Amino acid sequence: MNQPNLHRSPESRETQVAPGVYLPIPSLLSVPDHPEPGFETKIEILFDGAKVYPAQVAVESLQPGRAVTGTELRAVRVAGLIAEHLPDHAHNALGANLMTRDPAEVTEIREAGIRDGRALEFVASSYQVASALGLPPAKYVQERLGLTRPTATRWIRQVREMGWLHDGPMKDEEQQAVSDGDD
Repeated sequence: MNQPNLHRSPESRETQVAPGVYLPIPSLLSVPDHPEPGFETKIEILFDGAKVYPAQVAVESLQPGRAVTGTELRAVRVAGLIAEHLPDHAHNALGANLMTRDPAEVTEIREAGIRDGRALEFVASSYQVASALGLPPAKYVQERLGLTRPTATRWIRQVREMGWLHDGPMKDEEQQAVSDGDD
């Protein structure tokens, strides 16, 4: 089975889309077999300084002679695809991946509790990524870690009180793309 992929364009720069969260912008998210097998959905991803957003959406038929119809176009879950696949490509300033899909690792982080540094970073990163993608951040943290709503709320509050969360708009200098090291 083909996996979704995030393709960088020649103009892509590692851009801070939330405090401590970087994505290559602009980029193209390709999701094979969506909305159904034999099709591929492509979403151009841009950043406006506050939110990551889809600038273009295309559905391509991978089967010669098979047309893309309105039925396939209406079946494309743009926000759902972005929420499901884009966080996997989020990283910190050093390029380390911020998200994990490994259920054992997520369980380990949850069981370690909020006092563990990995849990602090995971909660803060999940919250910031969700915020940048226009998703409900508290619900995203709750679902990512499999927490109850009160526990997720308490963990987010603790992370915020410890200074790991930065709500509100970033300053211009915080939004600038990371240099490729050629300056």
